[in-house]
Amino acid sequence: AQASWLKPQGFVEPAQCCLGMTDSSLSSVIRPLSRELSDPTFLASTALSDPTLLRGVDIAKVFTGVGRVFRSSTGSQSDFEASQVTARLDDFISHNWDTSRWKKIPTLLVLYNGKAACLCSFIAGLVLAALQLDDLALLPKLPPAEYRVAGGTMVMAEGAWCLLGCPIVFVIVLLFWQDIRVCLRLRRSVVFVDKLCIDQGNEARKTAGVHHLGAFLHHARRFVVLWTPQYFTRLWCTYELACWMHLAKPLNSVVFCPLKLITALLYVMLFLLWYQVGIVAVTLLGGSGNVVFFVLQLSLGAVF
Repeated sequence: AQASWLKPQGFVEPAQCCLGMTDSSLSSVIRPLSRELSDPTFLASTALSDPTLLRGVDIAKVFTGVGRVFRSSTGSQSDFEASQVTARLDDFISHNWDTSRWKKIPTLLVLYNGKAACLCSFIAGLVLAALQLDDLALLPKLPPAEYRVAGGTMVMAEGAWCLLGCPIVFVIVLLFWQDIRVCLRLRRSVVFVDKLCIDQGNEARKTAGVHHLGAFLHHARRFVVLWTPQYFTRLWCTYELACWMHLAKPLNSVVFCPLKLITALLYVMLFLLWYQVGIVAVTLLGGSGNVVFFVLQLSLGAVF
């Protein structure tokens, strides 16, 4: 492993990527760990001498402060106290610390909140459409309005409430679904995030936690990969995935999330939703709505 031709381009030594450890503290972990890795039974070891080492964190806490947990690899006692002892993990989140949290959080929002956001938006559309029916007439029907798109003219009649309500519901649920589940006392996913679930304030427990990553993986139902081109140049990312495969977990339990692709898809979706808001502006404001529509398009161009 010390041969230069065996190291992929951009390879980062363990001291630069492991839980914010210093060189001195990391060496005490890596040296015995490197010897044990030569034993094929090590990767399959799932026994915990101390059951309190197995900890997970509520996914709602991961989203706290717009995912500030991913701001840096340096942890504190308050970070560790956000996790709790658990008997099982829903997901093991594997990531590298060189990637910005602004790429990770949109991906995690889509993964954990996306289905609920789509479903709630669809239900909201059905409800708003039903409220405009002549039998109920709880929402007034808006007068037809014309707007130009792609060089043609389209007429918008009666559907503006759905165009306005569905995007609002979608965005709210996408951002706050886990908080809504907390208020409704619904079960949330319990996940492993290294910074929160390994005690970085106690050197002995930190070393023990790193040595027992196999146990964390063994008790996890899914392995979530927040992938970037740098992912496999990080020792611990590669090690975690190797452990998962060695434990003979089902291949469909690996959730592969390319951060750039998912973030781009989310931006396109938000663009379409924002575009719908412009259409509603045309419908509600008539001729002056075209000005609002134009301003919305300019703002989107500036963002994207």
